[in-house]
This record gives sequence, structure tokens and C-alpha cells, in this order.
Amino acid sequence: MTPPNRRSFTARPALVSLALVAGLALGACSGDDGEEADKEPTAEPTMVDGVTVEGLDLAFGERATFVWEPSEGAAGKVEATVEGVKVVSMDDFAGYQLTDDLRASTPYFVEVSVTNVGDADVGGSVLPIYLDNGSATLFPSVVFPNYDKCGPRALPEEFAKDATADLCLVFFAPKGTELRSLALLPREGFEQIDWTGQVSEPPAPSASADVTPDPSASPTG
Repeated sequence: MTPPNRRSFTARPALVSLALVAGLALGACSGDDGEEADKEPTAEPTMVDGVTVEGLDLAFGERATFVWEPSEGAAGKVEATVEGVKVVSMDDFAGYQLTDDLRASTPYFVEVSVTNVGDADVGGSVLPIYLDNGSATLFPSVVFPNYDKCGPRALPEEFAKDATADLCLVFFAPKGTELRSLALLPREGFEQIDWTGQVSEPPAPSASADVTPDPSASPTG
């Protein structure tokens, strides 16, 4: 799969709060002494027509609602929340043949909760969530067959209205870069919605790590 180009999805529609415009207009012409009245500016909306506004910045734990067509004729409406992100070790992929580029990168596990709030069954699909490292390219999650440390990557084969799922996605930030955000990009022409927050680091090596291991010992687990 060719990663999408981040810079090709920047056609953000102008978002103007009518309430804010009205408030400023009223403030400019009110008051007996001709001074502007103190008014709290009205925040721009975060939801329009039941979906999250494009280009919005969300924190981990906040929900995005979006329309998505993972396959032709299956236009679904989904709620997704990035629940948490952690850096993991390359040791977590022992037994898999990784390319040199992947070995030089930084791996992440990303936990996502999902609810189908539309009428279409979007089962078996992979969410349009990507790793954004601040470059011109967004990086998709990576699939590892029979991997039990982080998964599932895709939605259940049947995922109809009101169905829920907890997913775990594996991402790799290329060498010398790190995760800037998790980007939601459900279709071309959409300005990505970004999740950011505290990324958990792998635990520091214990004091026992300095002890020379017994070469005859076998790994367990």
C-alpha cells in the first residue's frame, strides 16, 4: 500500500462561527458610552451534521466521528478514539523477519476503541488511521500474521450498527523520527484530524540487566 501524501490533503474549508460574528457585531455597537461590551468569544464548533470537523486537534481519549467508505457501496459512520500509545522494543518482534528500514525505526502500539454508529456493515476493514511524523508522508499500520502482542488490527468480519471493538495497531516511525500525532484520514480531500497526547515509554532496564545471562537458558512466555 502506498502511504498517502500528507500535503495533498490540505484543502481545509473555512470555518466561521456565526455566533462569534454576531457577538462581535453586537459588541461593537452596544454600550451607552460607545465602548465595546465585554463578550466571551464563541468557540468554533467541533461537530457539524453529526461528524467531527475536519482539521481538528484531539487529545488521546477524545472521540472522532466520521463518515467512511472502506469499500464501494459501504458508506459507514464510525466513532473512533485513540485510547493510548506506547513505544515498544524491537524485541517484541522477535521471530519475524524485518527489513533493515524497520529495524532502524521506532515501533509503537496504539490502542483504539471503535463503535459503528451508521447503518452500513464495515466489518473486516482497517481504520484509516496513520502515523504522522511531521514529514510529507503518512504511514499506515503494519500487519504481522499471528501476532499476539498487539491486535486485532482490523475490525471483526461482522461489524454492523452499534457494534464495538477494541483494536491495537502497530506503527513504525522511520529512523530519526518519532510519532507526532495519529492522523485520521478517511478519504481524499479530507484534512486530517490529529490525536496527540502522552506516549508511554518502555520501562527502564532493571538492575538485573547488568548480570551476564546464562547461555544455556531458554526464553519463556
